[in-house]
Amino acid sequence: MSDHKKEFYDRLEDVRAGMLGLESDGKLMPMSPNFDDDKPGAIWFLSAAGQHLVDHTSDGAKAAKFVVADGGTGLYADITGTLEVTENPAKVDEIWSPIAAAWYEEDKQDPDLRLLKFTPQSAEVWLTSTSGLKFFYEIMKANITDEMPDAGTQVSLTF
Repeated sequence: MSDHKKEFYDRLEDVRAGMLGLESDGKLMPMSPNFDDDKPGAIWFLSAAGQHLVDHTSDGAKAAKFVVADGGTGLYADITGTLEVTENPAKVDEIWSPIAAAWYEEDKQDPDLRLLKFTPQSAEVWLTSTSGLKFFYEIMKANITDEMPDAGTQVSLTF
């Protein structure tokens, strides 16, 4: 795995929410990402029957995007891939949390619970400093030297 992919996944691990949607309709909704730290690849989301994303992916994978803008992690990304509803009780067990439990009356056995699998294909990623002091320094330096501030690293990733 490239250093930039590793950095991407390391920062994504601390992101609490992003915007997930289908390419076909452009509707994005806030969702909390989950993935396997030891073997990053698919990004998993918990949702419910009747939700737009579930209804439109129940018959198979669709082109989708996940957008992240998280100043706390310094990760800004526009990730394209495919989204599908999948059955995987072991994955639900793995990513279940007290936060997820608050949304489902019958816990993991809730009949409306659905697992969404987002498989990234490519991403435009910006990795910035998470330090307010570094940002302030870069702005001050730019004003004194007339040089552009260091806004971080921009990379295109393929998964």
